[in-house]
Amino acid sequence: SDDWENTYLGGTNASSGTAGEDYDGDGFCDLHEYIAGTDPTLPGSLLKIADVTHDTGDGYVFQWPSAPGKVYSVEWIADMMTPPWGTVASNIVASPPLNVHTISVTGVKSGFYRVDVQH
Repeated sequence: SDDWENTYLGGTNASSGTAGEDYDGDGFCDLHEYIAGTDPTLPGSLLKIADVTHDTGDGYVFQWPSAPGKVYSVEWIADMMTPPWGTVASNIVASPPLNVHTISVTGVKSGFYRVDVQH
């Protein structure tokens, strides 16, 4: 939005602030920063799993930075070369500054997880 561009990039015509660019060089383009509710001027402000710990039993506790008004899902894939990703948890409402969610991994031997913004 124009308000977001004015707040973070100093205007709507910033020379290095288009949707496909990465203003802060953190590997997330500005459009993804906008969607995630992160700050495109701070390299440490991005949507990523910050920590995973083993819970009692078959669960793992995932933690990630969250932004007000966002809803997240956690997705899993066994092999990065064999999409698609499957949703293992959805409709996780943001609880800024840090979301914490436990995922049961019964029967899962290995794989990859990611957090995504639903809306």
